[in-house]
Amino acid sequence: MLISYTPQGQDGEEVTHTPGSGPSIQDLLSLAAIIIMLAWPWAFFGAVWIRGGVQLSNHMAKVVTNNPHATTYFVTLICSIMSMITGALFSLAIIRFAQELVSHRKPTRPFHLRVLLSFRRQTWPWGMSVKGAKYLIHRNRWWPAVLLVVCILTFPHLISSTASLLAPITFNRTAHLTGSEIDFSGVNCQDWFNSKPLSNNCDYQVSEIDSKHYK
Repeated sequence: MLISYTPQGQDGEEVTHTPGSGPSIQDLLSLAAIIIMLAWPWAFFGAVWIRGGVQLSNHMAKVVTNNPHATTYFVTLICSIMSMITGALFSLAIIRFAQELVSHRKPTRPFHLRVLLSFRRQTWPWGMSVKGAKYLIHRNRWWPAVLLVVCILTFPHLISSTASLLAPITFNRTAHLTGSEIDFSGVNCQDWFNSKPLSNNCDYQVSEIDSKHYK
């Protein structure tokens, strides 16, 4: 059984909500892409934090060390592409929300449409005048304006923040090392090597140093 209702709006007008047709395949794909773009930075950061750093292979480390400018360009290019994908998905989400708002909530306020358009374009539509500030001090207008300010201030940092996350850097990593050592403190090293000839594959040399320096 379908129940329809007409609640009162902010200024006393009747607001009619109509049932929707449900999400489409495009909506589900967009939602999956948005979840991936929101989750992968935190997953990558968590993996790096838990492991104490992700070590590159010897070949990749040599390439990064010998080509710092190309590495910076490549990382920045990847971050720019990710920023474009994030902006496109955000814009698509705003468009779909606006379509649902216009289709299933009547009447639609011009303020809501103006806010949604500003979210999509990342712009501030009310200027810096006192009149605009008084207009936004309404109990149902200030919070969309605050969210818009947060959005405008956040998006310009996408490239720099992602680049700082992906850019390879050198770091110190400690590990436990166990082994054995030979104590030459009680013998003459030259006589010991002469009496026990070893294959000199490493091209080692024996220096004439007093035995007390060997510990």
